[in-house]
Amino acid sequence: MTWETVALPILRWVSEHEGGATVTVGELAESLDVSPNAVLNELTRLIADDYLDGQLRTYLGVGPEGFRLYPYHLRAAGARAVGMWPSGDAGDVLLQVLQAAEASEVDPDRKSRLAKAVEAVGGLARDFVIELGVSVAKGVAGVP
Repeated sequence: MTWETVALPILRWVSEHEGGATVTVGELAESLDVSPNAVLNELTRLIADDYLDGQLRTYLGVGPEGFRLYPYHLRAAGARAVGMWPSGDAGDVLLQVLQAAEASEVDPDRKSRLAKAVEAVGGLARDFVIELGVSVAKGVAGVP
């Protein structure tokens, strides 16, 4: 699967080297231990799908390893994919809030209840969690 083996490693690399002036596809491929063709293909997709901002340029007669990416940085989707930004998914946000509350709770009884809530929310279907989050938000806002 190219997301796990090529695209996500590219996004992680960019997150660690963001703001660099230029990198060649060959340098990136060597750093990630992936073929230059795979890196070039995924960079093209990541730029087209707004995960990554940058330009791919080549010079006449140069193979895939000679393509240059510059300047480069993550866009919002890329930052979310590598965990730099929250996912925007209501279920993930609820789970993160509960996990943080559990981690910081000192009262054993409350910590135990929060742990059960984390386990329950983590095991629920994503659609149900989103629906629950929307319902809670509406209730808090006083919207029927």
